[in-house]
Amino acid sequence: MIYNGASGREGVSMPSVLNDPCHQAHAKPVWSRAWIRMGVWAAFVLMTSTIVYNYLRLILLSVPCLRPDGLEKTSFREWANDNVPTSALARWCGLDTAWTDFTKQVLVPLFSAVCTASEPDIMEHPVEEFLDYIWLTFGTHHYIVTSGVRDVVARLSANIPHIHLSSPISAIRADTENPALANILCATPDGIQTHAGFHHIVFGTQANAAVPILSSYLASLPLKSAHRRRVERLGRTLAAFEYRPTIVINHTDGSLMPDAARDRRDLNLVCLDPRSAHPDPAALPDTCLPPSYTMATHVQRPPPSYAHPERLPTLYQTTNPIVAPRAETVLSVTRLERAVLTRAGKAALPGLYRAAGRRWWESAVEAAARSGVGPLQGRGAGEPAVGVWVCGSYAYPGIPLLEGCVVSAQNVARAIVALESGSKGEGAA
Repeated sequence: MIYNGASGREGVSMPSVLNDPCHQAHAKPVWSRAWIRMGVWAAFVLMTSTIVYNYLRLILLSVPCLRPDGLEKTSFREWANDNVPTSALARWCGLDTAWTDFTKQVLVPLFSAVCTASEPDIMEHPVEEFLDYIWLTFGTHHYIVTSGVRDVVARLSANIPHIHLSSPISAIRADTENPALANILCATPDGIQTHAGFHHIVFGTQANAAVPILSSYLASLPLKSAHRRRVERLGRTLAAFEYRPTIVINHTDGSLMPDAARDRRDLNLVCLDPRSAHPDPAALPDTCLPPSYTMATHVQRPPPSYAHPERLPTLYQTTNPIVAPRAETVLSVTRLERAVLTRAGKAALPGLYRAAGRRWWESAVEAAARSGVGPLQGRGAGEPAVGVWVCGSYAYPGIPLLEGCVVSAQNVARAIVALESGSKGEGAA
């Protein structure tokens, strides 16, 4: 079965491989070809019906008010095992095996692609976030940036007067004369440059990248100050979030797509059969990740402003390749890290994010619209200090995605404005 996207509104299609028996029987009598075609369609309908049944069951299990207590501490592996149908009728109909196959062959590859994480990471991932994702995306549209990320960057930075490029921050130091200020040390081509006079520091970077910079600030604080203890707790909280490598390749190699053109979609997921022999990870090219990852290839459309899109070769963007595109087709290779949620990371989140009271029908993400920053954010109370804030995909409930970056940044901005305007900022007391 081929999923046609649009949150299920486009339905499903039969893979071309299921038509092979019909093509191979072309020379046989008409009645024989008819029986073969009927058999193929019967198999397709049966497989599709089984998947549709399990999908509808998944939607029901994801309804927030129907979830069991304690689900927030349950892993995907535990949840999948706990929900295997156990009645005699279900076992007789094979629904127990169908559910197990559905979770392993459909849900694991899907969330491996969404989270850009390996199968073991997905199996141990907290399941509440997966169910929130399923519930909130059911029947909804998915959007992409029409004019590219450069347009987004240009709009966001249009009103920022001071932008420093090629100036990585090497350290942050407390001001020796005023503890309510901080100095930022940047490495530039001309050497270390110091920028002074900051009342607030906002870390808009990976948690594991913020930890060493935060440590440099910690080392400059008085040993017995309350602010130092607060920064220490913040550093331990950030260290609880884990990251995994991700590779993104832009290329023109169509061999990573399904062989039949009619089987290709805008987004194509490929994973290796766990029963097949896997290549030795040590022998993999440096542009590939282990076969425990799901490879996602997205067909890139030319921008609307391009006058002659038919003159361009088809451009593909492959995330976490398990098969390398041909070298001569590669346009760019990007290596980065992506946050993956673990139970330890989820337990650390309340230090950065203050959850609002959830109504009985809401998921954690739906309640986040009324959320704010957590108790470890800001400058605390009792002594003059620099406000230290963090935002990112990890500082928000749910699967670490771009939405988390946006909302956590908004929460930090609102808290700083409230603090500086003299009102009570959420989580910034």
